[in-house]
Amino acid sequence: MSPASYVDGRKHPPTFIAYSGASGRDGDSKAFAERLRATGTKVTLFDGSAYTHMSINRDFGEDGDALTGVALAFLKSAVG
Repeated sequence: MSPASYVDGRKHPPTFIAYSGASGRDGDSKAFAERLRATGTKVTLFDGSAYTHMSINRDFGEDGDALTGVALAFLKSAVG
């Protein structure tokens, strides 16, 4: 089941979505983001198609990792 089915038409807190290059992840993630945006939810969507699930696990938190930089910027903007 796609995460997009969990939106239920209500506004949610700011949401960060990152997807890997695995088959179907981009489409599901983009659909989820659009459903959230349609409710007025602020969404940050990171195109992680250059990443594998394992490379996200390995590199997240490392200096210079693009996903880490975007995630930290999202957290700073969302929670200060």
